Formats: sequence, structure tokens, C-alpha cells
Amino acid sequence: MLFCISLANLTEAESDNNTGVAQDPPSIEIPLKRQTSCEKADWKKVSIARIAMSKVGSSYSDDKTPYNNYNGKQWCASFAIWVYNKSGREVPKYLSNSRELLEWFSAQHKKYPNKIYTFTDPSQLYPGDIVVWKKVGSSYRGHTGVVVSVDPCANNGKGRVSVVEGNVAVNSVKRYDYTMRTIKNRDSVNFKLYGFGRWR
Repeated sequence: MLFCISLANLTEAESDNNTGVAQDPPSIEIPLKRQTSCEKADWKKVSIARIAMSKVGSSYSDDKTPYNNYNGKQWCASFAIWVYNKSGREVPKYLSNSRELLEWFSAQHKKYPNKIYTFTDPSQLYPGDIVVWKKVGSSYRGHTGVVVSVDPCANNGKGRVSVVEGNVAVNSVKRYDYTMRTIKNRDSVNFKLYGFGRWR
């Protein structure tokens, strides 16, 4: 079950339980919550986002990629996991799909309440977060990407969220832009927002 929290309820003084599966990253790069409503943030300041951006434009002949260890399976979640692991944040490679990935984030929040959490408010997105959509009519299928840039007041106040996604456009890694509204419905029909995950 996915447990989402309100970032408004978090404080820097919240306790941190250093036990469990997740390991501490080298340093905290992502703020607890946004300081202003129009605060811009891009990929250059966050290692997760920089790593994701470095792979934009990569293309493969089939689903056998370095991100899924060449097993031939769908690899959007494997790409996000690969990015996180490269940044020093150890996410289990055995997670088999996007929804499992976000549920893992949700479970880890209980062990690391001030570092790892899930939420559903796009206005709180920051580079390095993951976004997970669920496929309508499926109990397990979905899609995921890594947020690399956020400008809440772009597009005449509609906002702009840039996401790097693997396993798109015929086995490629590409960057897509969404507004704060359209990120909730990736293609308006088949994929609806499941939630966002953050590991500071």
C-alpha cells in the first residue's frame, strides 16, 4: 500500500532512524520543502538529476540495456533505479516495476522519515524526485521518470516540470516537459499519477 505524506507537515527536526534497507546518501542535496511558490530549480545542483540528464539521447536496439542488466524486460523503473544507485542512494535492483519502486519509497519513509518519502502534490516537486504513473485498468503496470527541472511559474503560471524517462520512443532515454496539471495525466487516457518519491 502506498502511504503519501504532506510535505507541509515535515520539519528539519524530525527524527531519523538509521536502520533498515536504505543507506544514507553521501550528502543531502534536496531541500525538505520548497521555500517560495515560484522557486526555480534545475538539474545542475542535484547529482540524481545530473546523472539522468547525462543519459538523455541514449538509444538501444531492443529492451536489453545496461539499466536492466540486459534481461530484455521493460526498463523505465530500472533506469530510475540505476540513476539513484549511481548517485549513492542504494535502491534494490530487484524491484520489477514502477509501482513497486514508489511503494518501496513509501515503506522506507517509516525507517527514514526525514530523508525518504512519497507525496502527490506536484507544486512540491524538486529535481531528483521520481514520478510514477499507473496504467489505467492494470493492477501493476505503470511508467516512471526522474524529475530534472521545475519552474512553478512558467507557462503563464501553469508551471513546467521536466522529466527524464527511460524506455520511451522505441527504447530511448528522453526528456519531456509537463505542466503542473498534465503531469497528473501523462497521456490523458492511459496513465494517471500514482505519486512522487523523494530521497534527499
